[in-house]
Amino acid sequence: MEGLIAERLRQPIEKLNERDAELRSGIMTCMEKEDYFMFCADSIYSLAYEIVSSTQVVVGTPAAICASPVFPQLFRADICVHEDAGSSSEVDTMCLIAEQEPLACFLVGDPDQQESAFFSKRASGDAGFKAMKESNPFASQLQTSLLQRMVASFMIPHDEYLCADHRSNGLVGDVVSKVFYGNRITAVQKNPSPSPTQTLFRDLVAQRYGQELSGFAIMINVEDSKEISSAEGYYNPKHIDEGCQLLQTILKPLRGRSLRNDTNSNHQYSAGVVTPYNSSVTEWEKAFQDEGIRHVEAHTPDTMPERDLVMVDLVRSDDSGNTGDMSLLISTLSRANSCMIVVVNTNTLRKTYTPWLARVVNYFEDKKRFIEVQ
Repeated sequence: MEGLIAERLRQPIEKLNERDAELRSGIMTCMEKEDYFMFCADSIYSLAYEIVSSTQVVVGTPAAICASPVFPQLFRADICVHEDAGSSSEVDTMCLIAEQEPLACFLVGDPDQQESAFFSKRASGDAGFKAMKESNPFASQLQTSLLQRMVASFMIPHDEYLCADHRSNGLVGDVVSKVFYGNRITAVQKNPSPSPTQTLFRDLVAQRYGQELSGFAIMINVEDSKEISSAEGYYNPKHIDEGCQLLQTILKPLRGRSLRNDTNSNHQYSAGVVTPYNSSVTEWEKAFQDEGIRHVEAHTPDTMPERDLVMVDLVRSDDSGNTGDMSLLISTLSRANSCMIVVVNTNTLRKTYTPWLARVVNYFEDKKRFIEVQ
């Protein structure tokens, strides 16, 4: 792939390098700039089919995908790696990403970034922005690049990804420059074999529902579920019932396998549930107690810690809940070390104003990671 692109882009890259200084100096006329960018776009569009058709899943940064007038039309990322997961700027970032609609699957993040200003309306030197970053509760938990960690843990199988320098100090122009001029499409090592615990997770879930599964992130569609309103938000009793039954089935054998295969005898396979409403957290905790499910906690996204297995409860099934559910799914993916379960009612997701969520459902179905429960 790199050889193909290097060969086909040699002339436009040389041309870009020749005129880059002139562009940056500001002496180009508006007409010259327009011609310049049209030349760049035409050169890259000619490669679009070959690049996209030979890449199973494209993973990229929002800066590389959305900040350039070229890349949003060329790359449709299945997974977009953004650097602000867990911070208060995440909502703004997601809105910008949603407007561009580059995603077919997930937006995830790497809070281990030193400084991240992608799409921030504030300058990177803004004291308030720095304070917000310092208060990120998840920055200290992820000590490695989330993208690399998810590849290593078999969560996101892919062959190629559109990569930007993770130590670029969050400057959009710098990232785009490195991707655009430096042609930073970087091959990633093929996925390692899944761990024994991951294989057991897949087999246990497949046996329970009587169908073949291909991965370690699955979606369970509880077709007739309905949320209930309360003073503290919403909760979905059928999601809680189904989730608890599944946890009772899989946790004991997973923890037994984890103890046998982990060199640290004190390690216990960890699991947690994340849900967007305080009332839902309360109901999950009650169910854990009633069902005797130990060492599993429910959290809202802003307090959810890293866990080996994360169960995501997309509580609401109507239109008004979808935006919050999208935010939940995006921010929660970074908390799962190796396996994830998404509990949802998809009856309305395909028909609402959030096509992003419909794409998520379609992705799970296409990849044989979708389970329907009556």
